[in-house]
Amino acid sequence: ISCMPAHRSPSSGSRARRIPNYAMYGDNAPAGGSNMFNFEWIPERSPLYDWKIDPHEHQSLIQILMMTKGEGDALLEHAHWSLRAPALVVVPAGNVHGFDFAPRVDGVVVTAAQKPLEAMAQIVMPELLNTLRKPLAINLPEHGRTTDGLMPVFLSIEREWRLAAAGQVAAGLSLITSLLVQIARLNETLEPAAWPMHS
Repeated sequence: ISCMPAHRSPSSGSRARRIPNYAMYGDNAPAGGSNMFNFEWIPERSPLYDWKIDPHEHQSLIQILMMTKGEGDALLEHAHWSLRAPALVVVPAGNVHGFDFAPRVDGVVVTAAQKPLEAMAQIVMPELLNTLRKPLAINLPEHGRTTDGLMPVFLSIEREWRLAAAGQVAAGLSLITSLLVQIARLNETLEPAAWPMHS
């Protein structure tokens, strides 16, 4: 597992330039699932912006991105990260982030309300709060239990998102909690220096 920062951008010292705040990038529409969670594939939105997602934030939403094909760069606060599929990015609510994907990148993005997930974590696994609140960008091995175990959970979230049935929010947030547990287990295989460091 590798997590290599490409470079760091200078700290602005403030957000006077007004970083945009979106529900979903490019619009302020609700995230879906009664505003609790959303699922989409990277090619559904990124080509509309020439594969470049400018710096922005989600005030109350966490995003979890799994890149399954291609490469690109990620901005998390003031750090830039080079991504190569398979790669995983976690962006807690309120963190400025952006992406510059190579064309024809593929992968999934889950967006969810952070506070309900934190409330669930507080009950079932308090140590999960660290995963919910800490930005993460890692390149994963192409095969292995860690990598292979993530996509089935993402796809289950997609099925629940598209089902639009009774209990969708309960099932969706439960599945996202399960995904976060898998991500937390990654922490056991990473050296501390592999986690993103803020400038």
